Amino acid sequence: MSKRKVSAPSITRREMLKGTGVVLGGLAVPGLLEACLSSSSSSSSGSIKIGYVSPITGPAAGFGEPDASHSPLTMRSMLSIIRLRTDKS
Repeated sequence: MSKRKVSAPSITRREMLKGTGVVLGGLAVPGLLEACLSSSSSSSSGSIKIGYVSPITGPAAGFGEPDASHSPLTMRSMLSIIRLRTDKS
């Protein structure tokens, strides 16, 4: 009786990541198209929600400390830019 070595088809890590990216991208396309092509109630309300991510707890909390003072300034400057652009049109 002879023993044959059976080898499984080898796939590299790069090929696996490429394949996974293609599959996940393909799954995302229908959702993106639906979001772009459908009319939702948020677009008819005329309001835009703006959010940001800030570290306020944990080891990086020190980097989020200035946000409390900078957020109102940022919002005021953004609102003034929006008002200027809407006044021109």
